[in-house]
Amino acid sequence: MTAAVTLPAAPPTPGASEEERAAFLRSLIEPGFFAEVGWDAERRVLSAPVGHPLLGMRACPVPECDLPSKSRGLCRTCQDQHRKSGLPLEEFVKLPRTTPGVGGDELNAARATNRELVAQLNRDPTRQR
Repeated sequence: MTAAVTLPAAPPTPGASEEERAAFLRSLIEPGFFAEVGWDAERRVLSAPVGHPLLGMRACPVPECDLPSKSRGLCRTCQDQHRKSGLPLEEFVKLPRTTPGVGGDELNAARATNRELVAQLNRDPTRQR
């Protein structure tokens, strides 16, 4: 048994319109791909979901964060929270995401503990600087 194969449209001629060229390019792409990658034909916008294996950005590794990661593997919000927390990255990514200024008792406690440790180190007269 053989599967039916749909051949793409013939390539557009050199004087083809933009719409003809776009139609040819669309014919080369599997129809399900557009839905999979969040294509909005009316607005002509592609919104690849986070984590899509081909087009999506990697997801932020912080639990309960659904934003795409940027530099250093964290999203911008988690990157800012990580910098402010003073925690090692390996510990920070184990804590669930908090909304800045709201909740986050575990992260805020870790931040307070870290600030206290830094303050103690700064007061230690035997510490080499």
